[in-house]
This record gives sequence, C-alpha cells and structure tokens, in this order.
Amino acid sequence: MKGIRSACALIILTCLSALTQAATAVEMARQAYFLIERDPLDLDQRDEASYLIQRANVLDGDEPWVAVAQSRLTLVSGYKVGQRHDRRAYEESAVSTARQQAERAVRNGPNLAMAHVQLAMVLIIQGELRTAWDHLNTADSLDEQSFYPWYLRTVIAIHHKDEKFAAEGFKEIESRASQKYQKRLLLHERMRLAKATKNLEERDRLHRKMIELDPDYAYAWGNYGSFLLGQKRYREAVHNLERAVELKPYGLAVSQLAEARRKLNQAF
Repeated sequence: MKGIRSACALIILTCLSALTQAATAVEMARQAYFLIERDPLDLDQRDEASYLIQRANVLDGDEPWVAVAQSRLTLVSGYKVGQRHDRRAYEESAVSTARQQAERAVRNGPNLAMAHVQLAMVLIIQGELRTAWDHLNTADSLDEQSFYPWYLRTVIAIHHKDEKFAAEGFKEIESRASQKYQKRLLLHERMRLAKATKNLEERDRLHRKMIELDPDYAYAWGNYGSFLLGQKRYREAVHNLERAVELKPYGLAVSQLAEARRKLNQAF
C-alpha cells in the first residue's frame, strides 16, 4: 500500500513539474515576443528575447507560443531596411523560415489567437492578403479584445488604399492600444495612409505626434529628420537628425545628418 502511495505521489509530482515547465515556457516565449514588439530594432532586447526563446524551447518545444516567438525573432533578424510589411525589407530566407515557424504555431495551437496573428503578419509580407485576412478573422474570434487583428486588417486596407476601412480600423486600434509601442504602430499606419494619399501636412503632423509620444525614441526624431530632408527643410532636418544621433547614433541617421548639413551649407 505504501508503495502504491509513493508511486501515485511520484506521478503527481511529475505531472505538476511538466505543467510548471509548460507554464514557464509560455511565460518566457510571451515575454520574448513582446520584448521584440516594443522595439524591433533594439539589439539588446533582441538578444534577451533570443535567450528567453532558447530556454522556452528547451522546456517545451511543442508549445505554440514558442513557435510564435521564434517566428517573430526570425523575421526581425532578417530585416534589412524599409517598410515593415514590405517583402523587399527582409532577407528572403528569413521570411520563408518565419512562415514555417508561424505555421507550426497554428498547427500546435489552433485556438491561440497570436499564432494566427503571427502567420498573418508573414503572409502580408509575402503578399497573400486574402489568406492573411482569414487568419485575422480567426484571431479576432478567439480574442476580440486583441490589438493585433484590427491593426493588421488596417495594414491591408492601407495597402489597398481603402481610406474608409482604414478610418474604421484606426478607431478600433485606438480603443485597444494600451501600450506605447502599440500607439507608435498606430501612428506609423496613419503615416502610411497619409503618404499613400500624398497628404504632406498630415505626415508632418504625425511625425511631430510620434516625437511627442516618446521624446526619447531616436527613430522618431530620425524619421522626421528624413522626411524634412526630403522636403528640403534642411535646417529643421539637421536639428531633428542631430537629436536622433544624440539618442542613438544608428547608421541611417548619421549619414542623413551629414547630407542635411551639406545641403544646408550649399543653400547659403
């Protein structure tokens, strides 16, 4: 009898250990995913996310959140330069691998909304917008309060220059955007629509709004400086690019600051 009780206790402990490991894998993978989302270009955060994903994968490689995080990391690691939903902005091998990982996430977790979101994100990059839309509908049905289905639907609407749906999407995104990075993504999409509709005044306003949202975000200053450089507003471009470089001397801001200074000097 004592042996039976010991065996039962061992089974219970083993099951509890497995459940704890699975829960820990989910927590690590989720943490990694949102570390990347908060600032995809921050290499320190990306390294931390990579470490968390490796640990989560060791604990439970079949956990769908692990595959979701792996796909997001693969995608951002293959980013080169350009618009984040444009295939040309990525290494082709990274997009292909990220899709395989996202598809595995959906197979392992068909009821996980973020698995469908991540696959839709990759499909949008690959131009498979109809299939992406279907996955976003599934994600929305699984988690109606999620920020991501409406965000990515609006990305597709802007791709089609559908201003009416985009306006509706902006309202839905705004009601769900609780994090600073989500508000930043919303502003990015408003800028994309303003650019697509050739609304320079609105683009200028949104760039200033982005800086107001996060004055310590170097890319906000750098992107505004790049916009001003394109508008031949060289003095303002220098000011904004100098601030970007002070915060984070990334390559594009440094090169554009040199160009803005040169053109400002030539103007006089």
